[in-house]
Amino acid sequence: MNKLNQNEMIMYASKWNKLMIVLSVIVLIIEVSLVVYLFVFDRFVCPDEVDINAFLGTFVSICTTFIVGFQIWNFIYASEKLKEFEKEKNILTQEIQELKEAKFECLYFNAYTIGRMRYQMAKGYHYEEKDKRYYWNALRAFTNALLYAKAGGHDFEDTYDAISEMVFAAIDSISKNKDHMIGYFDENSKCLIMMETINANMQEIQMYIKKKYTHIHKYAVFSTYMKKWTSIYTSILQIEDGKEEY
Repeated sequence: MNKLNQNEMIMYASKWNKLMIVLSVIVLIIEVSLVVYLFVFDRFVCPDEVDINAFLGTFVSICTTFIVGFQIWNFIYASEKLKEFEKEKNILTQEIQELKEAKFECLYFNAYTIGRMRYQMAKGYHYEEKDKRYYWNALRAFTNALLYAKAGGHDFEDTYDAISEMVFAAIDSISKNKDHMIGYFDENSKCLIMMETINANMQEIQMYIKKKYTHIHKYAVFSTYMKKWTSIYTSILQIEDGKEEY
C-alpha cells in the first residue's frame, strides 16, 4: 500500500469515526429519552409472568449492543493509533533519507579527497614522488566520486565541473604511458580488479550522462574519453588473455 492510499484510508477512517460518534450519541439520547418517557408517564409495565424467550432475546440484544459498542470503540482507537503510526513512519522515513544522504556525502568527499591526493602524486604536485601509476588510483577515486554524487552525496554538475578535467587528464596520461604501465598490472593482480571497477564506473556515468545531459556540450566530451578508456581497457584485457593462452 503506497503512501497516498494510506493517507486516504486515514482520512476516510477519521470521517467514519466522527459519523459513528454522532450516530452513537443520537441513539443514546433516544434510548435515554424513551426510558424517561416510560417512567414519567407511567407507561412502563412489569409483566406478571416472564417469557423465557423474550428474556433471552432481550439478553442477546443487550450483549449485541455491548459488542457493537466495543467494536465501535475499538475501531476509533485503532484509527487513532494508525494516525500515530503514520506520523512516526513519516519521521523515520525522513531520518532514513537524511542518513542515506549523509552516508553518500561522506563517501563522496572521501573519494574526492583520495582522487586529488593520487592525482597530485602522479603529477608530482607537493610530492617528491612522480609516478604515473597513481593516475589509475586517481581515476578510480574520481569515478567513484561521480557515482556518489549521482546517488545524492553532492551536486553532480558541480562535481563534474570540479573533477572532469582531471579525469580526462588521467586518461590521456594512461593512454600515452599505457605500454609502460602494463607492467604495473603484471606485478599485482589487484590492479586488474581496479581496472574492472573503473570500467564499470565509467559505463554507469556514461549512461547517466546520456540519460540526463544529452544536449549539453561539456558532457559530450565524456563520450570521447569513454572511447579512449575503452581502447585502453580492451588492449590490456587482450594482453592478459594472450598470457593465459600462452
